[in-house]
Amino acid sequence: MLKPHKSSVAFAVVEFLALILLGSIAPFYLAGPDEKYPYSLAQLFTGFCKGNGAKDVFFKVAQPSIQPNTMRYTSQAIETLIEEFAKLPGIGRKTAQRLALHILREKKENVELLAKALMAAKEQVIYCSVCQNMTDAHQDPCPICSSPKRNRSLICVVESPSDVIAFEKTNQYNGLYHVLHGTISPLEGIGPDDLKIKELLARLSTMNLENAEVILALNPTVEGETTVLYLTKLLSPLKVRLSRIARGVPIGSELEYTDEATLTRALEGRSEIKP
Repeated sequence: MLKPHKSSVAFAVVEFLALILLGSIAPFYLAGPDEKYPYSLAQLFTGFCKGNGAKDVFFKVAQPSIQPNTMRYTSQAIETLIEEFAKLPGIGRKTAQRLALHILREKKENVELLAKALMAAKEQVIYCSVCQNMTDAHQDPCPICSSPKRNRSLICVVESPSDVIAFEKTNQYNGLYHVLHGTISPLEGIGPDDLKIKELLARLSTMNLENAEVILALNPTVEGETTVLYLTKLLSPLKVRLSRIARGVPIGSELEYTDEATLTRALEGRSEIKP
C-alpha cells in the first residue's frame, strides 16, 4: 500500500485550514449582514474530501448564497431616480444617490425648471448644418460659423463638441471648426461613414483651397491617430494645406515622469528659440 508523501499531506492540511478561514469570513463578504450562511463547515469538509481544492469548494459552495439586492429603498420612485442618474457618464451610485436626495429636498418650482431645461436641450439643440457643432434650432448656422470676425480659410477638425469648448476657452483660435462626432474605431464597429467626414468634403468643395488650411486636432489615441491617417490620405489630393496640433510635455510636469511616446513627440515638434 502506497503511503502519501509528507509534503502532500502537509499541503492538504494547510489548504483545509485556509478553507476553514474562508468559510468563516465568507458570510460577511458574500451573503451580506442580513442573510444566513446556508452551508456548514461539515459540508465544506465533505466537498474538500471528495478531491476538490479549497478554492473550488469555497466558490462552488459559497456563491449560491449571494442574493442580489433588487431594491435598497422603501420608495420605488427614489430607486428609479438613482438608477437613471447612475447611467450618466462619470456618475457612480453614491453620487447618484446624493443627486436624487438633493432633488427631493429642492422646491417643486426648482425641480420643474430643471426638468424643462433638460427637455428644452433635448428638443431644441441640433447640429449646425455647416460645422456639425451643437446649436439652437432657431440659429443655424451656429454663431461661430455665422460670425464675420472669424477666419474662414482656417478649419480645425475636432472629435467632439467639448473639444470646441476647450479651444474657445484659450481665446487664441480665430478660425472655424468641423466636428466629426467620433473617431474611426474598427473594434467598436465605427468606420468613416459613421463620422461627419462626408460633410467635411462637401464643405471643402465650396471653398477656395488655395489659401485654406485644415488643422487636425484629434486626441492622441490609437483611434485618433487612425482617423488622422485616414483624413491625411483623403484630403491630400485636394491640395489643401494640412497641419496638426503640436504634442509634447505638459506645462508643470517633470521629464522624469513623462512617458517615452510623449518625449518622442516633444523632440519631433521642437521649435527654434529666437532671441
